[in-house]
Amino acid sequence: MSSFKDYAIASEILKAIDEMGFTEPSEIQAQALPVLLDYTGDFIGQAQTGTGKTAAFGIPLLQKLDKTSKDVQAIILAPTRELAIQISEELKRLSKFKHLKILPIYGGQDIGVQIRAIKQGVQIVVGTPGRVVDHLHRQTLNLSKIQNFILDEADEMLDMGFLEEIEEILSNVGPQRSIWLFSATLSREIRTIADRFMSEPEEIRIQRKTATTEKTEELYYTVRRHNKFEALCRLIDHTRDMYGIIFCQTKSDTAEIAEKLVQKGFKAEALHGDMSQAQREHVMRKFKSKGLRLLVATDVAARGIDVNDLTHVINYSLPQESESYIHRIGRTGRAGKTGIAITLVSPEEQYKLRRLEGTTRKKIIKSNIPTLEEIMESTIDRTIGEFEDALSNPKGFDRYFSRVDPILKKYSAEQIAQGFVTLLCREILEKYEDDKELNVPDNFGQSSSRHPGKRDQMIELSINVGQRDNLQTGTLIGRICNIAGIEGRKIGRVFIQDDRTTFKIDPEVADVVIRKLNGVKICGKPVTVQHNDPRFKNLRTMMHKKRSDRKPSYKH
Repeated sequence: MSSFKDYAIASEILKAIDEMGFTEPSEIQAQALPVLLDYTGDFIGQAQTGTGKTAAFGIPLLQKLDKTSKDVQAIILAPTRELAIQISEELKRLSKFKHLKILPIYGGQDIGVQIRAIKQGVQIVVGTPGRVVDHLHRQTLNLSKIQNFILDEADEMLDMGFLEEIEEILSNVGPQRSIWLFSATLSREIRTIADRFMSEPEEIRIQRKTATTEKTEELYYTVRRHNKFEALCRLIDHTRDMYGIIFCQTKSDTAEIAEKLVQKGFKAEALHGDMSQAQREHVMRKFKSKGLRLLVATDVAARGIDVNDLTHVINYSLPQESESYIHRIGRTGRAGKTGIAITLVSPEEQYKLRRLEGTTRKKIIKSNIPTLEEIMESTIDRTIGEFEDALSNPKGFDRYFSRVDPILKKYSAEQIAQGFVTLLCREILEKYEDDKELNVPDNFGQSSSRHPGKRDQMIELSINVGQRDNLQTGTLIGRICNIAGIEGRKIGRVFIQDDRTTFKIDPEVADVVIRKLNGVKICGKPVTVQHNDPRFKNLRTMMHKKRSDRKPSYKH
């Protein structure tokens, strides 16, 4: 099947899917939907993070639930608050026309607000294990009417030490429920849960695919949301002969960005689902002939585009799933040629970038938006090259040469060159108005905005667990936070290699992380923590001195 319309999906959900811009199901969706749309039994789905699992279980789940009932009919467990929020947001978009009430519950949020929302009536609860257990102990969450119990990223939850919580929650759910379990790996612990709580589950496995090509250089730029468009323009101006696709999340975004690019003088057009076939073919003819250098498109509209010599793919908006990211950047670096994949991220989207790195197993390199001075220099260099090309073949425009005779008689060659450069620089200044700084620091590992230099002091640690052990970035971060009792912002960049993983950690918590992480099992393997940073002893001494120097009244 090649379209969501080929499945027995309710019209109001299909309408929402179409509005979200999706037409073709991912592999896990294509295999799970035929089973789950008309199924009341237990189910196990093995697929990597970011392959579309939320829609795979969300579409059948939303279709089954009764919106007139105020009882909680389904509960979804997720390992982190970020994933719980992400799942609930996607389910809300999918149920836009069915009007179901979906509530994310997680630690760090006012539990009183959650209790009031549950009392008002909620059909689906998406929660982290610890907060769900908290509600059960308070008797503010009744799971007796649950029809579907869904475990998402089950392996991550077990690695983070939530086995007891999962078992407690499952024991509070009535016998009439179906359990749907999704996981990147099917460990012995997961099999134990399946054997204990599930009855002859249907099972689907999606094999890991090669993620990204080595021919494509992957870069990211951290900018504020309101500066993304200017950052995009600067990157285009700074790059000679850019020929690529700019990906946006929605149809309206593509039209708006394309229009603004044209106003800035770039050869760009939009490609989206509301265009007629004739309009689409016209745009594609221009793009393939390079009469059009930039195509602004949604994932859906870009499907089927086959152009081998694209120099760039730009993610103006981050895709919802890492599978989409892989498809996007796979459009450059083809046929033996190299390509560049650029992703623009805002500080609040940093966790999504981490997930992409964890899924693709490839580090995305941070880079900086060029300054106006750098753009002026590259523009002058590019124009000189074009000027020399024109001099080598001046035929066809002879009748216009006399128009510049007054300038040649009045000014020297040096003055003409100065005027030439001045015009080019003025054009850049008029386009951008001022040379404001667009680059912002990553929020990886930043303890406080009051200490902007603290990132540079972070300690690098390494552990003996890596790709061979199926370690995921989210698993490691969640495990460290859970075991050491620290916040995620204390952890910096994570780089997973074949048999080891390195990560940055705030020096204030480095001691406790080393002490508590050593010997703990992650992905079933006892962890050995090492540090080879020569600054470790000095920084540890400095941090201890700072703590001892604090006044008693200082509040942490």
